[in-house]
Parts: sequence; C-alpha cells; structure tokens
Amino acid sequence: MNKSLFLLSPLLATSLMAANNTAQNPCQCLEQGLGLDSAPKCYTAAYNAPAAISVKNSWNFNAFASFIYWHVSQESMETAIINHSLTPSGSNASQATPLPDFNYKPGFKVGFGFDTNYDDWTGWVEYTWLHQSITSTNTTSNETPYSTSPWLSLGSETTGIHSKWKMHLDMLDAAFSRPYYEGTQISISPYAGMRALWIRQNFNLFVQNPPSDPNQPTLSKNQSHSWAIGPMLGTIGHWMLGMGFRFEGKASGSLLYTQYTHLRSYQAATQTGGVYNSSMRSFHNYNVLRPTAELGVGLGWGSYFDNQNYYWDLSARYDFNIFWDQNVMARFQNALVNLVTGATGNLYLHGLTLSSRFDF
Repeated sequence: MNKSLFLLSPLLATSLMAANNTAQNPCQCLEQGLGLDSAPKCYTAAYNAPAAISVKNSWNFNAFASFIYWHVSQESMETAIINHSLTPSGSNASQATPLPDFNYKPGFKVGFGFDTNYDDWTGWVEYTWLHQSITSTNTTSNETPYSTSPWLSLGSETTGIHSKWKMHLDMLDAAFSRPYYEGTQISISPYAGMRALWIRQNFNLFVQNPPSDPNQPTLSKNQSHSWAIGPMLGTIGHWMLGMGFRFEGKASGSLLYTQYTHLRSYQAATQTGGVYNSSMRSFHNYNVLRPTAELGVGLGWGSYFDNQNYYWDLSARYDFNIFWDQNVMARFQNALVNLVTGATGNLYLHGLTLSSRFDF
C-alpha cells in the first residue's frame, strides 16, 4: 500500500500544480491586441501568441468606417502641348504642358469583421467608394499656341482648351488573417483574400477657340469602363507605444484579371450651327492582368471598456495606392485615332484615411 502511494505521488503533485497554474493563469486577464506586458510568459517560443482584438461577449464581431481624402491623378492625361515652332525668334515665351487640375477628393470605406473561433483566425470585408470629377480650363498666348494632341488630331493649334475628367472607383476586399505578437509590443497581421475592382472613366476635351480650318476636330469624348477580380496579399504591423497608442504600417498587393468592357473615342469638328466630320471608334471586352499596390503609415489608439466586453479604436493613416496601366483611354486614342503607340498611364491615389472601429 505504501509502495503504491509512493508511485502515485508524482502524478498527484503534477495534477495539483497544473490546477494551481490554471487558477492563476495570467493569460486569462490579457487584453489581447494591446501588448503582452501583463502576461510575458503565457506562450512558448514555438507558438505565436494571438494578437487579434478579442472581447468577452459571445458575438465577437466588429464594424468599421473610414473617411478618406485622397489625391487623384493619372499619367498620360496631357490635354495639349506647346507648339514652340511658332514662337517668335528670340522670344523667351515658355509654358508647361497643361494637365487636368488633379487634387484631393473625399470618399469613404465601410466594412465588418468577425472572429472565426478557429485557431485565432479572423475575417473581414471592406468596401471603398471614391467618385470624383475634375473640370479644367487651360489658356495660352497667340505666340505659343497649343497643339491639341493626343486627344485631338495633330496640328489643331488653339489658345484655349476645356476638359472634364470623371473617375469612379468602387472596390470590395474580403480577407482572412491571423494576427500574432512578434515580441511583447509588436504585432503582425498578415492577410490573404480577394479583391474586386470597378473603374469607370470619362474624359472630354473641347477646344474653346476653334482653329481657322473647319475640318480640324475641336471635340473629343473618351470612355473606359472596367471590372476586375483577383487574389490579394498584405500585412499590417502595430508597434504598441503605451496607454493604448500605437504606430502602424500597412502594405498589400494584388493581381487582378481585368476586363475593359467599353472603350470609346469620339471626335468631331464643331462650329456654330453644326457639327462636321464626326467619327466614333469603340472596342469591347479587352482582357488583361493588372497589378495594384498599397502602402500606409499612421498612428492609432484603442481601448477595451465595460470589463472587456467592448472595444473602440481610432486611427489616422496616410495611404499610397497605385493601379498600374489604367489609362487605356489614352492608349486606345493613340493607337486607333493617331496611329501611334505609347505607354498606358498609371492611376495614383494618396491621402489621409481617418478610421473608427467598434468591437462587440
């Protein structure tokens, strides 16, 4: 009997120690996602401690919204070039090539996220809306007139051009992530998912002061509509600064199957009382692959409240976005109307993103 108790005593001691450790487990009071100061030895080196925000109630959903104020610009959007061959001899007249008045435009993002309750994985869906319209008027002197190329035929000198560019962007992202700590005050959130993108562009250009030749085009209307879908990869990093504050960075990329459903170019020579020599060129279902990339840096603050049943987060970040080879309007115009080839311009978006998130 004594021998049996002697053999069982290590097992009993181990069980008591495990029970005591469970009762005093510091991980139970961890405010997940805000640093590991309160539980530096919760997890072994072989397991990355989960860093996703985790509230105690049963829902574990979150909703978020962002106000974006982004600068919108695109390559190959020159409305004209200066014809310096007509500059008087010895003149110092010079002028930059005119472009649309690219500037900042407001938009928004909305989305929701959830905890999958499987190995600390999370998921989220986000929709981005940015619709803008830019109207520009460019004038020059008679000594250095514009040659309205490439949107109008070569040689149509004029001293005034009016243009309007509409760009509507709608984007839907869906992804899964497993945030984890990389040290006690740094968390990493790699994610993978799918992106859907719709971009619709219209660019109209009108010569305000028509040239003397009535057969030269003075009006150009161009259109590009596309949809795209493909895989997306990215990561978000948080460096905890204390008291709920953090420094954050974001990087992502995607490769999208893109179909340009409508490509149109219309030109006409207009005069008072009529329209002359109009022409229309169109193309449908042009299929290509297009990459995108995003970078962002900023600051944030977040905190649990109501005994960790809820969480509220605020952040301000400056984002940089590039959508490669989106100005198919200019390439189509050059190839089919002016019979020349050139690079397809990129679409650039950058600016402030102010976000708020609520977990419940």
